[in-house]
Amino acid sequence: MLSFFELLELMEGPSGMMNQDFSSMSLDQRMAQGRDIGEDFIRRQLAAHGVEIKPSAVKQDMNQKIDGFWNGEAVQLKLRRSSRSGSNDLAYEVVRNHDNQMPLIQQLTTPQQQGRDYKGKAKHYFIMNQSETEIYHVLADTIKQYVNMAVRSLKGQPLKRAIYFQGINLRPTRDRDPNSFTPTKVMAFVPIELVKQKTYPVGQSLPMAPAEPAGPQKPKKLSDAMWKYVQAARRDGQVQFPAPNNKKVLKALKQYAKKSGMQMQIRDNLVTLLAKTNVTDI
Repeated sequence: MLSFFELLELMEGPSGMMNQDFSSMSLDQRMAQGRDIGEDFIRRQLAAHGVEIKPSAVKQDMNQKIDGFWNGEAVQLKLRRSSRSGSNDLAYEVVRNHDNQMPLIQQLTTPQQQGRDYKGKAKHYFIMNQSETEIYHVLADTIKQYVNMAVRSLKGQPLKRAIYFQGINLRPTRDRDPNSFTPTKVMAFVPIELVKQKTYPVGQSLPMAPAEPAGPQKPKKLSDAMWKYVQAARRDGQVQFPAPNNKKVLKALKQYAKKSGMQMQIRDNLVTLLAKTNVTDI
């Protein structure tokens, strides 16, 4: 069974996505395309097991990292990616802008330093393993409970190097993006076996998802995430979201907003994008 990541090499994979030409996309764009394909694949696999994930609003998806709702509760879909062969754990962002001279538990009291996952709104995670044979249901509260236990094991001390607690690897890392506004982070790698509630086997053949209707083409210099904000602003008239960490991404968004006649404001690390009606695509 092919990996859905191999779809990026123009092959037909288990997601049912037929051959598409991704050759004109950047690596980041191709990976974003793979993420979208993978999330749709997870939705359809779960639906085959009777787990219906209702879609979230665009703003919820972009701002709160909510991919949908299950029984009225927020869900996040995760695709396990790791350079460590054979690993089967969940990557969980604990702290951003990590200061290795300050107690880690103290940094978690500052909302601006809390990691995306740590302060996330999702109640449930559905995670597909790297070999694409299983999808795991994990409660967000269970993960957070174990992460907090690992943090407390430091006994109020700073985190200067990786530690292990009950199989959890808590470690400081650096963002691979040299332009990131949050270059230092603390990640927790949590073994799936420690936190999973239920396992759903992945089937090899499901009907292909219907193609989405064609829309305006995204400019090459604009990232996929920023393009979603632009589309949301055009549809709703206004959208607000956290400023991107990457300076080049922010610059590209400013340039696009100016050229397309949109208004863009940045205040307290939040971007407000205002769209005039009947804005012409460039």
